[in-house]
Formats: sequence, C-alpha cells, structure tokens
Amino acid sequence: GEGAERNLLRALDRANNYGGVDAIIICRGGGSFEDLWCFNDEKLARAVSSCKIPTVTGIGHESDFTILDFVADFRAPTPTAAAVALAPDRVLLNDKLNRIRANLVRIFNREILGRMQAVDFISQRLRSPQDEIQKNREKLKVINRLILSQMINRIDSKKNLLSYISKIFKNQNSFSRGARDRLNELGGDFREAWLSSIRNRIDKLKRISDKFSALNISALFKRGFSIIQDEEGKILKSTSEVQKGKHVSLIFIDGTVRAKVEKIQAVSKIRDQ
Repeated sequence: GEGAERNLLRALDRANNYGGVDAIIICRGGGSFEDLWCFNDEKLARAVSSCKIPTVTGIGHESDFTILDFVADFRAPTPTAAAVALAPDRVLLNDKLNRIRANLVRIFNREILGRMQAVDFISQRLRSPQDEIQKNREKLKVINRLILSQMINRIDSKKNLLSYISKIFKNQNSFSRGARDRLNELGGDFREAWLSSIRNRIDKLKRISDKFSALNISALFKRGFSIIQDEEGKILKSTSEVQKGKHVSLIFIDGTVRAKVEKIQAVSKIRDQ
C-alpha cells in the first residue's frame, strides 16, 4: 500500500547491517497493480541493487513483474517459489552429494591403482647389482660344470677308442712294437693337449669370476671405497655436484657418516701438491 516502500527500505537496511544473513526475500502474495506499485520505487530499487546480501523476489503471481524483479539477484514467480529456491529439497541434495562422493572415490581409486601398478612395474625392472652379480656367478658355475663334463666325456671316449685300436693291433702279428709305442705316445700327447685345454678354460673362467667379484659392492667397501649421497639421497659422482656448506652422507660397509662440505678441491690441484 501507500508508504510501503519506506518500510521496505528500513527493513532492507536492518537486514543488510544485521550480519549473519545468507539471503533476503522480498515478496507479496498477489494483489492489484496499485498494491504492487511500491515495488517499483526508485530508491528501493537502487537499495536492492547495491545490497551486499543476495536478494530474491517473489512478488505477486507469475505474470506480475516489478522493477525489483530486474535488479534482484534472483526472481521467483511466487513467494512459495522464492522459499523453495533458497531451501532446495534435502533428499535431492543428499543424492547429489552421494553421487559426487562416489565419483571422487572412483577417481581416487583409479589414480591410486594406476600409481601402484606403475611402481610395481618399475620395481620388477630394477635389480640390485649384487643380485645381478650373483646370478652371473651361478651361470658361470653351470657353464664350468658343463665344460668339464664335456671335456671328460670326450677324453674318455678318445681313450676308449685308443684302447680298442691298441687291442686290435696287439692281436695282429704284423703290428710292430715301434708302431705300438708310437700309438701310446700319440695317446699321451692327446691326453695332455686336452688337459691343457681344460686348464686354460678353468683359468679363463676364474678370471671372469674374479672380475665379477671385484664389482661386488661389499668387496669395494672392504677395499676402502665409500658411497657419497647428498641430502636428497642422490649419489654424488663428481665434485661439480657438490656444494660448499651442504651436508652429505658417507656410506661405509659398517654404517653411515654425515658430514658438512667445507672445501672443494679439483683433481689437478691435488696432483700439484
């Protein structure tokens, strides 16, 4: 009615300064054109437009429009619709939240599973140097046994053949003693040649095994070597990777020493000294 715009301005000002208000609803349930005219007041429209709190209008019926409807943050066709707009159905909200939660769980599970599979794949490809050396050493042992077995079998085969030939010649009157001695000499030379070949192969396998043993990390530690790591665990291989004032870890065979870098000296300067 007449003068309602002043009451609306005072109420809007109190709500705007009250604090803790989430939204303001300006509504009227129907009425004539004259009854709704107060909602077209310029001062009221400017106050709604500059209001810091979100405003919702629900004035008259769905076919009614006022200036406040165009300056408010949201226009509802009726007062009831305005209330519903600010208080949506709790069941629908719970359903929406449950769907969002389920989607997030699926995304996280898929991401975690992917990362775990990547870690498993990398861990399967990574091998310890000691395990690799031990594996190669076992291969050498197997190869050594096979070579020795083959050599012995071939020597035994040749010995049996020589023995068979010798018996044949012994049973023949035409076989001279000199020829028989020569045959025995050849047999001895053949045996010595095969034994020499076996010894050479064994020596070669031993040298290869010694090289693998020299690569064993424990052997390197026993010879006085150590591993140097920076604060992040990275292995340092050159003085160019070391920074003065930083802390490093020296790994020995029986423990770890933490040290601070106070001086860095190049190899050329050490040789000059």
